[in-house]
Amino acid sequence: MKRGLLRRKEALDKLAQTTASGCAERAKVCAPETSEAAASARLAAPRLCCACVVVEGVGSVEAATRLVRAATSVVPHTAVLLVWYGEEPGACMAALAACGLAPGCALFRGPLEEALEAACPGSGCLRSAAAANFLALPALLGLCTEDLLVIGEGSELWAHVSNTRRSAVLARAAHRTFLEDSLDSAFQELRGNPEASYVGLEDTRLAPAFDPQTLLYRSRAWARLATWVREMLRISLRLMAGGLPAEVCVAAAARCIVGLSGLELELLPAHWERCD
Repeated sequence: MKRGLLRRKEALDKLAQTTASGCAERAKVCAPETSEAAASARLAAPRLCCACVVVEGVGSVEAATRLVRAATSVVPHTAVLLVWYGEEPGACMAALAACGLAPGCALFRGPLEEALEAACPGSGCLRSAAAANFLALPALLGLCTEDLLVIGEGSELWAHVSNTRRSAVLARAAHRTFLEDSLDSAFQELRGNPEASYVGLEDTRLAPAFDPQTLLYRSRAWARLATWVREMLRISLRLMAGGLPAEVCVAAAARCIVGLSGLELELLPAHWERCD
């Protein structure tokens, strides 16, 4: 038995040497092609994914095509995911075909009103592009990427962001609104609420006004903000009770949750070069 094992070991050693020498010879022949393929397949650090959020409606297919083309022109060779809120899966598939994306590049989320109600009962009235952008964050937690660019309908993409700091969230500055005083007082009450599920946030500050249509999350910052989406909807409903439009309420509530989450927000100036 021992002799049989030794003979088997010698045979395996010879096979390994023969295979190794053959692979070496083939590698010499294919070296240029192999190195070129490896260079094109090498992962860049940090990894970046772009999520284009579309709410189904008139012209939604054209809107999806416009968003995907703008995203790929600003950040070439990036992975693109189409997040679709609507009732017709066929419209989502048509948008994928128009964008030149594979069927697996779509995340169909159903009607936006139903998704809002599932996240927070009573929030179906908050239907807006800004609400869809933040509502998509929990569904994107499974993405294997460090940075995430979320763009919605009506967004403006920036042509260059290389000379910015590595802040957790990058957004375009927006004008201050007439809600500043009431929003600040509401935020003070929120962060000090003893009955809230979060504590120890007395030192947090209200985030400055920013455009919620285009947000770049770095170092998986969106995973942290995703835990605050339900609270954002609650704040939005509270503000909407004063008769304000849903889009305005969601943008204001987004400032609250960015502040409560403790994420560092970097603002691009209004005159920043953009890609239309």
